[in-house]
Amino acid sequence: MYSFLRGEVAFIDEGAIALDVNGVGYKVFVTLGTLESAEQKPEMMLYTKLVVKEDDMSIYGFETRQEKSMFERLLSVSGVGPKAGLAILSK
Repeated sequence: MYSFLRGEVAFIDEGAIALDVNGVGYKVFVTLGTLESAEQKPEMMLYTKLVVKEDDMSIYGFETRQEKSMFERLLSVSGVGPKAGLAILSK
């Protein structure tokens, strides 16, 4: 649904950043590397993946398209969910 988001880093939360895109705050779950980058950048562009479950919609963001592609491949593995995928990419 969302290909990418570009905006101001409003604040950093545990495992996620709040990205202000024209006045709308998006909570985007990111890797540890992206969290570190966000601490040093006032603005970011993240390639995004929207994951929809029965009771939740979450956005996952990546600094490169290759990282996003790897995340999508990890999700196709049985037993690997979005949180585990981020953890694997964070190593």
